[in-house]
Amino acid sequence: MRVEIFADSLPNLPWEDRPQGSTDPVWRCSANPIIDRNPIPAAPTIYNSAVIPYEGGYIGVLRADHRCHMPFLHLGRSQDALHWEIENERI
Repeated sequence: MRVEIFADSLPNLPWEDRPQGSTDPVWRCSANPIIDRNPIPAAPTIYNSAVIPYEGGYIGVLRADHRCHMPFLHLGRSQDALHWEIENERI
């Protein structure tokens, strides 16, 4: 799939062009990590499990590794896919 087609279908996705000289099929956002450590009281780390466009922004089901060392799912919302509001209560 061409980047232009992808970018047109998700116009507010914060897409970055391929870094100069890169031949990798996928590259990371220069803002990584998107979600910093300790984003909610229950969990020191969160991973972006599934994010989709939703009502002009984004919504996601995020895997959070809780302080008890158990993974749980949490709901997250974002207007720009870079700054997230994550519910402390697990799904």
